[in-house]
Amino acid sequence: MPEIYDGKHLAEKLTGRILLVRALDVSDDMKKILDGRGISFNTVHVYKTSYVKFLTPGFFDIIIFTSASTVRGFAENTNEFRNSTAVCIGEQTAIEARNAGFYDIKIAKRADINSIFETVLSVVD
Repeated sequence: MPEIYDGKHLAEKLTGRILLVRALDVSDDMKKILDGRGISFNTVHVYKTSYVKFLTPGFFDIIIFTSASTVRGFAENTNEFRNSTAVCIGEQTAIEARNAGFYDIKIAKRADINSIFETVLSVVD
C-alpha cells in the first residue's frame, strides 16, 4: 500500500497486468511510471469531466477541494477567491489551486476525509 494516495505513488507499487479505468482528462503520471517500469497495462476512458456554471455565493475564508478537477471547475466560474484559503486533498489538487491563482494553500496529510477535516481545523484554530 502506498504511503501517499495518488496515481504516482500507486503506480510505483503496481505489478501484473493492469486495466486503468479513468476519466479522459486526467494526469498521465500513472501511465508514465507504468511505461517506465515496463508494466503491461491498458487504459479505458469511461467519462469526461464537465463543469456546470454557477454563481459564487460570496466570499469564503476556506474552500475545500477534493480533486484537481474541482479546482478547475470552480476557477472557470469565478476569480473572486484569491484571498480564500484552499484546503486540498493532495499535492496534485494543490498544484491546480496554485495554477488557478490561490495564494494560501493547505494540503491534507493523507488523502481522506478525516485528514481534510484536520487540515480545516488547523486553519480555523
